[in-house]
Amino acid sequence: MQTLTFEIADEEKAKALKQVAKALGISVKSSTKRTKGKAKEEKPYNPEFVAEILQSEKDIADGKGIRITLDDIWKS
Repeated sequence: MQTLTFEIADEEKAKALKQVAKALGISVKSSTKRTKGKAKEEKPYNPEFVAEILQSEKDIADGKGIRITLDDIWKS
């Protein structure tokens, strides 16, 4: 099995490609959503989670953090 990814901005072309795939017996999965008439790309992660990760990377770069060795992790 192979997975191919196409990035199509034109809705008409996307529809035509889906019809061709269907005629060939190929399964099609779309990664865009429609919201109030506009296509909105699905994001794989929650934006709040992404913001937290980016903030933590910034904090580490700014020296805000502590370094713990593997030996110290298991000490009680």
